[in-house]
Amino acid sequence: MGYRIEALRVHLENMLGDVPFIAAYKHLTNLTKDDDDQTDNELEQILGPKKMKFVPTIHQLIICEDSYFVKH
Repeated sequence: MGYRIEALRVHLENMLGDVPFIAAYKHLTNLTKDDDDQTDNELEQILGPKKMKFVPTIHQLIICEDSYFVKH
């Protein structure tokens, strides 16, 4: 499972670029429930409109990491 998580991270870095991926990843990990309204606009500024389709995949990566690395 750890290999799959790392492969997903590498794929996202390749598709988005290192700097935008890390910025979007940090932005999503630092969110609170009250931040939902501004999230899309801020993520669009980080990634650009064409790469917004990767946001659910970044979110999936975060959830997988939390689930896997908390247990191990």
